[in-house]
Amino acid sequence: MDGKMKHEMHLHSEPFEKVKLGIKKVEGRILDKKRQKIKVGDEIIFEDRETGNIISVIVTNLEKFGNFSQMFDKINKTD
Repeated sequence: MDGKMKHEMHLHSEPFEKVKLGIKKVEGRILDKKRQKIKVGDEIIFEDRETGNIISVIVTNLEKFGNFSQMFDKINKTD
């Protein structure tokens, strides 16, 4: 076994579609106990809360921030 894990998360339809189309490449989440297990190379299965559709993505990078403002500043600088 290669140690890679699968994680399941839900998204509303608008961000789900953006991830599906490759427009949205960053997903911000609170680093709770569940999210602390996510590692680069893991798979995330996103489910659309409204339609039940699913897509699979591979985690390519993880960054930790002290607060949402720091995260948004970093994202805005890279867009």
